[in-house]
Amino acid sequence: MDAERGAGAARAGAALVRARRRAEVLDRQRSAVERGADFSRYHRRDAARRELMRRRIRWTLRQATKEVRERGDLGMATAEYAVALLAAVGLATVLYKVVTGGAVQSALQAAVMKALHG
Repeated sequence: MDAERGAGAARAGAALVRARRRAEVLDRQRSAVERGADFSRYHRRDAARRELMRRRIRWTLRQATKEVRERGDLGMATAEYAVALLAAVGLATVLYKVVTGGAVQSALQAAVMKALHG
């Protein structure tokens, strides 16, 4: 029982020490910011990483636009396919409306009845 209490107290004491150290670090950072001092080393490193990522993204975008310019009018094929698809859908819609209309439907029904009854 005493060993468990001692271990628990040791863990609690260690947690308290860590919390105090973290509070001291945060206080130093806060006071440095209030004084207008430079960011901490972590923030500078983080800013450097973000800048590197921005440069990589810019380079990738430049490469992609360069490839598109070199290809020329290859993108037009996609637009032509889209227009052809829209025309096909429009034609299919018109044919559907005609076939489901009253006159065509009655003519088809008459043809089926004639074929069945001979």
